[in-house]
Amino acid sequence: MKHALVALAFISILAPAALPLADFAIPPAAAQAKSEINRNTFGVMASSPDLRDVAVLIANAVDHEGGLRVLPVNGKGPVQTITDLLYLRGIDAALLPSDAIAYAARNGLHQGLSDKVAYIVKLASLPVVLVAREGLERPADLAGKRLAHGNTGSASFVAAHMILDGLSSPFVSVAGSEEDALEAVRSGKSDAAIFAGLNTPQLLKDVSAKDKLHVVALQVSEADADAYLPALLQAKDYPGLVTGEPIETIASALVLAVIKWPPKSPQVPRMKRFSDSLLESLAKSSGRNINLAATAPGIERFAPAQKWLDARRTPADVPKTSRTVLKEN
Repeated sequence: MKHALVALAFISILAPAALPLADFAIPPAAAQAKSEINRNTFGVMASSPDLRDVAVLIANAVDHEGGLRVLPVNGKGPVQTITDLLYLRGIDAALLPSDAIAYAARNGLHQGLSDKVAYIVKLASLPVVLVAREGLERPADLAGKRLAHGNTGSASFVAAHMILDGLSSPFVSVAGSEEDALEAVRSGKSDAAIFAGLNTPQLLKDVSAKDKLHVVALQVSEADADAYLPALLQAKDYPGLVTGEPIETIASALVLAVIKWPPKSPQVPRMKRFSDSLLESLAKSSGRNINLAATAPGIERFAPAQKWLDARRTPADVPKTSRTVLKEN
């Protein structure tokens, strides 16, 4: 009886709002403005929490350039973000690690993915850091061992499966976030942990000699050449793990990915406006150095972005190393 009275009370409150739709008719000028705003809205999805600030920086750099309204959107991991980029209305670009695209393609998550996705610019390198307890010196030593790799679908999850799925005996997954992964390997609940995000140096900054952890060196295999490039881990970035010479590892590329629309698609002019505006902004900004012409493994550059670069390859136009908000490793 009590629930029925509550329901009736809500109905009585809301009833006056149930006015005829005609009372809410949109004036022609407002309807045109609404159409214009939606036609020029551009959604940029950050595939993980550590990329949210990057999405906001991109939105601030490009918003209202060329009539665009750029909206940063939070994603739910690289694997889901690829699906969202392909199918979710309002998502036009996505910040992704390049190995996630290779992972999705290898696992048959999207047919013909290489023909559907391109990238505008590589913003940074994302080194893979494989941290292990004593006695585990090579990737092969992790066969049958416990491995913490962050949440399912995360950048670290992708790296773990891309690199270690070929072990003679599968690794045993230890569930949890990347923060949980570090605690698990520190405490001995996991034999190793893998990290592959933009925030990895920050996550590992407090690791010290007393933790008795070390980095396992990684090399790009022939099978993974479409996903990774060689990289080095420096003591200045990982003081508790790298104490002498740099340690060899592999890295994916942080890219701004877009759908590879057919050249005559009505989407292309808007995508080109965004691409041109972003590259112009990156070339003129006063942040840290990146190479706008840097390539990413396993994925083609968005054709209008390539044309923009080709037209400005002389030193007088765009220096190969430009100033922007992210540091190129």
